[in-house]
Amino acid sequence: MMRLQAERGMALLKKTIHLLVITFLILLFSPLSTGAAGDISKDTYLVDEENFLTEETKQEVKILGDKLKKGTTAQLVVMIIEHVGDQSASEFNMDVIRENQIGSVRNKNGLLFLIETDPINGGGPAVEITVDRDLEKALSDAKIDQIIDRYTMPYLNQGLIDEAVVSTYQALSNEVSKHYGITEGLTKPQPYTSNSLQDSISIPTIIIILLVIFLLSRMVNGKRKKQRD
Repeated sequence: MMRLQAERGMALLKKTIHLLVITFLILLFSPLSTGAAGDISKDTYLVDEENFLTEETKQEVKILGDKLKKGTTAQLVVMIIEHVGDQSASEFNMDVIRENQIGSVRNKNGLLFLIETDPINGGGPAVEITVDRDLEKALSDAKIDQIIDRYTMPYLNQGLIDEAVVSTYQALSNEVSKHYGITEGLTKPQPYTSNSLQDSISIPTIIIILLVIFLLSRMVNGKRKKQRD
């Protein structure tokens, strides 16, 4: 009797250990949840839970995203969050891409354009753009840096987040489209240009400058008139 109970106890112990091992392996090889990504469907092109963007910009992103996916199967998602925490932005992006299967699972052509409005290390807005395997040649690290420097950060540094998102989305979409042989119907992104006169000189200042020029002109003309007399 005691021997039978011992055998049953041993069998139960083995079964418990077996279940624990299986559970451990599942947890070990399962992708970590980012927590901030939410549910990104195949028709999602923007995650902006704090509503940083205007409705017009959101609609523009949707139009661009639909057009890109229909032409290439690629999916470009913009995500605007406060920060990614202690995780690196590149790791965060790749986790989001893989966890939500952004892009075509077969073609591995998902992209994530991340803006941290208040990164944990400070320093103002931070940007990270990550692409899945099939787009690494089309969008190398050097190409991504060029796009960020030309179309993203100049706008963000001026507090123009809507313009930064639209221009960067257009630039990225164009590069992906070209990768798939699409060269027509592309929307040319607008880089940030600073009109120094408009940005640094106010209307009152312009009026004062014109008034000074007018007075100087009168003085010069007056001197010339006296010299003639």
